[in-house]
Amino acid sequence: MSAIVLFAGASVLAMALAAVGSAASQSRAAAAAMEASWRAPGVAGSIRTTMMLGLVFMEALTLFVFAIVFVLAGRVTPESGPFAAGAVLAMAIAAIGSALAQGGTAASALKATWKRPEEAGSARTSMMLALVFMEALTLFVFAIVFVLAGRVG
Repeated sequence: MSAIVLFAGASVLAMALAAVGSAASQSRAAAAAMEASWRAPGVAGSIRTTMMLGLVFMEALTLFVFAIVFVLAGRVTPESGPFAAGAVLAMAIAAIGSALAQGGTAASALKATWKRPEEAGSARTSMMLALVFMEALTLFVFAIVFVLAGRVG
């Protein structure tokens, strides 16, 4: 099997895995937002804002995998193909882990918003801080792959 075929297959799998992780997390957050809006219609605007902020973070994770696929695509050689394939799969795993954690965090923030509407701003701020740290973990993997790609290829 050639290096480019190995990389292409791993890239397609990585993108699919990242998309599934993000979609599962986004659906969890959206479902929590729908329930929260039903339980506390008076704060539906705040609930929607919290949900949208969470969804943006979850979507970005898939875009990180997409970006690393494109960064590595132009650098694949017969020697670097296995590294590139492993790198995109590592990015996908990192994205899935972060996405699932972010989905749970967003769902909890949305639940807190309908249970205590007066604390919606505090719940949103806490959610954002947590999401930033989770996102940073995936960005660390992205940075490591990017640096190593310059040395391997």
